[in-house]
Formats: sequence, structure tokens, C-alpha cells
Amino acid sequence: MGLVLTLKCGRLELTVDALGVRKAIYLAIAVILAAICCVALPGCGEDDEAAAEACINDAVETAKAATSAEDAPPNLLPGDAAEYGSIDVSGVLSSYYSKFSCSVDDVTVDGDKARARVSAKLFTLDQCLDMQTAALSEVLGSPVPTNDWTCLANGEMPDLQACVNAYEPLLQEAAPKEVSAEVDLKRFDGKWEVDTPYKAFGASDGQALIFLLQNAS
Repeated sequence: MGLVLTLKCGRLELTVDALGVRKAIYLAIAVILAAICCVALPGCGEDDEAAAEACINDAVETAKAATSAEDAPPNLLPGDAAEYGSIDVSGVLSSYYSKFSCSVDDVTVDGDKARARVSAKLFTLDQCLDMQTAALSEVLGSPVPTNDWTCLANGEMPDLQACVNAYEPLLQEAAPKEVSAEVDLKRFDGKWEVDTPYKAFGASDGQALIFLLQNAS
């Protein structure tokens, strides 16, 4: 008992059983914490899902903000990004993303891992390579059998700026495809990030996400 009544010298005294009170306090604290956990845990799950979805949306915005060949996803631009130097590719990137859209349909969180179901409308890898081949053929003045932009014309690399200029209107005229894909994410130091094999090559979340979607169906 926390409180004890005793009769002492003809008087009724009220004394405190310290051990009992301490136990009562601990029990009350435990009950309060349990109640908080019951309320908070579902909210934490919802917060995790929202944070993972925000990671996808941030990756999209990062990708759309690219203005250089180095920041573009692989195969979106013809050739090797290192070959571009000061070549202006902003028009191609703008044309590509002008028809791009992406939405997160569902997110499942499992601890520090998550998987998002994403739907997108974009130019797929095959579409990009076909348009790049057409642009290369235009620049060289004759059809080329492959989309290999290292193809040499008289022993020299084709003019990349001319290739880019021929590629841009093809993007403007073409129609993107609708695709869907599952995107893995992981939480590192409390922050969600896209988790795909391409990240091992130093790609940003935006580059990794677009590359994954380009290869989706």
C-alpha cells in the first residue's frame, strides 16, 4: 500500500509507504508509455511511407533540374557524357522532361527498407536509342545500322553538337510511353534514398530513378 494509517499514542497518523508509492509511480509511467506507443506507432508507419514517397518525388525534381550531360541519366543523351565538354544539351533535356510525368502508386515500408510502385510516362531506352540513331544518320548523311555514337565518319567522331541539334526535334515530335516499375529504397542515417544497382556507379537518386524507369515496361 502507498498510504498507511497507524494509531500512535492515541492519535491517528498518516504515514507513507515509500516503496509502495514508488511502485505505483512506475506502474503509472509504464501505462502512459504503453498508451503513447499504441497511438504513435501507426503514425510513424505513415510518416515513413510519406518520407519514402517524398524521396521519389525529390529524385524526379533533381532529374528534371539537370542541365548538363554529366547530370543526365545514362543513354538519355548520345555518346559519352565526358565527350560533351561545353556542348549545350539543355534543349534536349528540356524536350525529354517536357513530356515526362511520374506518380507513386503505393509504398511498403519494412524497417529501413521500402519499395514503391511507380507509374510514369516517358521516353524509354529503346525509344531514345532509335531517335539517336536517326539523328546520327541525319548528321552523317546516310543510314547507320546501329545506335553506336562512337561510330566514326572518315575516322573522326561525328559533330556531337550537330547530333544533339538533330536529336532535340525528334524528342519534341515523339510520343512517350507509359510504364510502371518497383523502386527499392533504403534509409541511411535517417534519410531515405533510391537503392538500385546503378547507384554503385555514383549516380544520383534522380539518375538512378530515370534509368530504372527507362528500362521498365
